[in-house]
Amino acid sequence: MVEDKKEACHHVELSAAPAVVVIMKRTRAILAAIGAPAIVAVGLAVAPTAANAAYTCGSGQVCLYKDINYTNTVRVFSGSISDFQFANYSNGTNMNDSVSSIINNSGTTFQGWYDNNDGGIRAVVGAGARIPDMTKNVPVFFGGEFLGGQNFNDVMSSARLG
Repeated sequence: MVEDKKEACHHVELSAAPAVVVIMKRTRAILAAIGAPAIVAVGLAVAPTAANAAYTCGSGQVCLYKDINYTNTVRVFSGSISDFQFANYSNGTNMNDSVSSIINNSGTTFQGWYDNNDGGIRAVVGAGARIPDMTKNVPVFFGGEFLGGQNFNDVMSSARLG
């Protein structure tokens, strides 16, 4: 009885194999026929649109980006914000503890603090400077003491120019 099942199983596998080969040949033929246009269409479907492209920080602006390399949503910063819990990026996302890159195209130093109300450790981005990745080598101070280049990613809670 076991041998009969084994033979039947082998028989099914052998008879199914040619069908798989035919399907694979048809798939290859279809892909060969539409290959280039399909690849172009897929490429266009994945290309970024103007709506989700990164914001270009203008002359005189300070731009705080949610993600590294100046991507995702942005806040064009001016003046001061004493508590990021009450501040949002351009898409409405809350800014608290989420800044990951900064462009300072202004003529003024930007300072961002770990705590609200300009408290605790602060990151400094000089006039004309850029920090593409806040996880690396951000100039950080505590009081007047320079602590070196540190990770200051996703910790900023207040900021001001000057």
